[in-house]
Amino acid sequence: MSHSDLPDGILIVDKPGGLTSHDVVLKIRKYTPQKKVGFIGTLDPLATGVLPICIGKATRLSSFLSSQDKEYLAHILLGIRTDTDDISGRIVEEREVSVPPGKVKKVVESFTGDIEQIPPLYSAIKRGGKKLYQYAREGKKISPPPRKLRIHSLELADILDGKELVIKVRCSKGTYIRSLARDIGKELGCGATLKELRRLASGNFDLSMAHSLVEIHQAYQEGSLGNMVMPPGEFLKDLKAVVVRGGSDNRIRNGAPLTGAMDYFQDQSIGRGEHFRVEDGKGEIVAIYRAEQDMEGEQGRRGDIILARPYIML
Repeated sequence: MSHSDLPDGILIVDKPGGLTSHDVVLKIRKYTPQKKVGFIGTLDPLATGVLPICIGKATRLSSFLSSQDKEYLAHILLGIRTDTDDISGRIVEEREVSVPPGKVKKVVESFTGDIEQIPPLYSAIKRGGKKLYQYAREGKKISPPPRKLRIHSLELADILDGKELVIKVRCSKGTYIRSLARDIGKELGCGATLKELRRLASGNFDLSMAHSLVEIHQAYQEGSLGNMVMPPGEFLKDLKAVVVRGGSDNRIRNGAPLTGAMDYFQDQSIGRGEHFRVEDGKGEIVAIYRAEQDMEGEQGRRGDIILARPYIML
């Protein structure tokens, strides 16, 4: 593989602090003529850790994979509030911190489960055609409506010097850890801001798969960067599978609905609304489909009823 050749797939970057997610994309674009390069799940400049970069046809999976849960390790500084809800912002209030560890643990754990969260004023959420941080930089405070989300697990891992909390979070898409830090501080009565953030995992992507930008650049110079790019199908193996055979796989490749008249096979039941991967007879994943009917696992040729429609073509 030459310097300029990178396959369609996903490259997991261990993002350093100080760069935006878009900055990382610009760096990866220098290593490939592929026109389509994008990231899954934005990381703020302050944050480090897992940032999946989709290359070529894998960019079609971005929205699907970005909906998966995330896991973080965060440091929260008590006694300080900032306008951005993280340490990079302007300090708007400072307070003495005197909170018993038992209360801290209780408050932190109270945010587990289904919650409503108001995003930071400095965020990329759009209102009236403009991003919130654009309003904030103009001195206009536009409060976004609260979002419903889920904190699957929230662990108080440590308390440093009595005023720095270390927490481990597993949460749904759309969770702002900056807002979580702010709200924990508010509940404790002393205020708080996010000091450090490291993403440990994004869906099935974790730090064990990640490469630093230095490692990526070195691999590029050695002509081995393509070996770091993982095929898209590697991250779809958790989905149930339907195998299409004969002439049916050509119809599927052209985006046709899956019908009972096609020659297909599945060994697991698939519920209505569920996404599943579609493979051809050689085991290659060609698409993700969404079931429109309960599919109970029988072999195909059960009439011309539409069972599922294409969701993402690969």
